[in-house]
Amino acid sequence: MPRAVWTKEKDRALVEMYAGGYVISMIAANMHVTNSSVKNRICQLQLKRNFYRRPFTRKELSVVRKKYSNTPSTEIARQLRRTICSVYRAAWKLGLKKSKEFMQSSGSGRMQAGSTLGLPLRFPKGHVPANKGLRRPGYSIGRGRMQQTQFKKGQHPHTYLPVGTVTANGDGYLRIKVSDIPSNGVGANDKNWEFVHKRVWEAAYGPIPKGHRIWWKDRNHENCALENLELLTDKEHMARTTIHNLPAELKETIQMAGRLKRIIRRRRRDEEQIERPAKSSVRNHRAVKGRRKADGSGSGAGHLQRGADRNRFRKGRAQGD
Repeated sequence: MPRAVWTKEKDRALVEMYAGGYVISMIAANMHVTNSSVKNRICQLQLKRNFYRRPFTRKELSVVRKKYSNTPSTEIARQLRRTICSVYRAAWKLGLKKSKEFMQSSGSGRMQAGSTLGLPLRFPKGHVPANKGLRRPGYSIGRGRMQQTQFKKGQHPHTYLPVGTVTANGDGYLRIKVSDIPSNGVGANDKNWEFVHKRVWEAAYGPIPKGHRIWWKDRNHENCALENLELLTDKEHMARTTIHNLPAELKETIQMAGRLKRIIRRRRRDEEQIERPAKSSVRNHRAVKGRRKADGSGSGAGHLQRGADRNRFRKGRAQGD
């Protein structure tokens, strides 16, 4: 299919259908373009929609009650210009289910009893694969490199570390490999590895009590000698590692760096909001709800209508001035 050319008329039709609840495939079929083309154009126009927050009207609910039990959900979604998931959700809230007659019909999309659909494409009983007993080129010794490049039984990758290896993790704590059990955890939860300081302490004094942790007297995490370790409570550990123990100048520098990072994040967030379009062509119901909460007004169509009246009144006064 040739590349789609988007005109102003096509953009208007896209905005209307996207806001009206058409799914991507339906929009693409109506406009004779691909799904990817529709998705890319939606991103370029920065269209937004939030259907799960758009409540069903009484008329729509009456349609769901009347047709859901004996009508395919795709047809109901197409008629109401909603997603099929929203139709399922509305039916679930109303306590509706498909009728037994519909589930046994071909319209349900289920395989019917006695159906021969797909029978010619199934493997018959006793079918022998065409490649049974065949060897691929290079499988035998002396021909090709298949066996030369295959993993041998018991072979380890080049990153393998034997039991007893001591290495430091990303935070500088020493760990020792104590076992070689496959699939025994990942990362920090890998039970094949244990912290050296914990292993040294527990070998001498037993398990570490709850609410306690090991501390290095010389603050060197690589010095895990027993005489360099001591047991602290969480409160004592926090008292030793708090920022208030640092020199006043260093403490002030760290706090100023934190404030500077918060200011940078706030300004970046403000710049991103400024770069967004002033008014989206598709109504953002979530933003409307947020504005209602901000000005203290409640939910409901009455509040939205009064808000719209106030905006028109203010606009009229501004133009009059």
